[in-house]
Amino acid sequence: MSNGLWSNAFYAQAALAGVEVQKRPTQDQAPNAMANHYRCSDGRWFILALLNEDLQWPVLVRAIGRPDLTDDPRFATTTIRRQNGPALVAILNEVFAQRDWPYWKTVFQENRLTFGNVSIMEDLRDDEQMRESGALVPVAGDNAPCELTIDSPVRLDGERKRPPVGAPALGADTRAVLQGAGYSADEIETLIATGVVRT
Repeated sequence: MSNGLWSNAFYAQAALAGVEVQKRPTQDQAPNAMANHYRCSDGRWFILALLNEDLQWPVLVRAIGRPDLTDDPRFATTTIRRQNGPALVAILNEVFAQRDWPYWKTVFQENRLTFGNVSIMEDLRDDEQMRESGALVPVAGDNAPCELTIDSPVRLDGERKRPPVGAPALGADTRAVLQGAGYSADEIETLIATGVVRT
C-alpha cells in the first residue's frame, strides 16, 4: 500500500493539502490527442506520447497513412489541435482500430515516435526489463512448474539470494520426513503400504 501511495505522492500530497485534484478526462474526450491511450484491432492498448507536436505531427500522420490531416484546418497548429482534441481522438481511434498492436508498434519504432505499450500479464514472460532487473528469475530443478518465477524484492547487504527451485514431487521426501519424526523403517513401510502416506 505504501508503494502505491508513494508512486502517486504528487497528487496524494496535493489532496492532503486541500487542493482539488482534477479528474482525468475519458479517453474520447482527451484535450491532447497526441498524449492519449488508443486501442488496436486485437484489443491491445498503447499510449501515444508525442511531446514535440510541431515536429512529430507531420511524421505521425504520414506514418499512419493519413497525410490529409495536415491540411485539415481543425488540426493546423498545436493550439488548434488541442481545441479540437476530441475530434482528433475520434479520427485516431478509427485509424488505430484497423490494425493490430504488433503492426502499430513497428510503425512507431520505424518512425521514431514515442509510445508505450499497455502491458497485460501474458507479456511478463518476454519482458526484458523484468528479467534484467531481477524481478523475474529462472527456476531450477526437475519439478519446476514453469521456467520463470517472481523473485522477492527484499535484498540484504552482504547476502546472496538463493536461486528458486521447484518443489519436490509429491511424496519425494516422505521417508526422510517420517524418519526425522522418529518413525522406524518398518513403521514407515506399513504407513506406505496401507496408503496412509504417499511416496
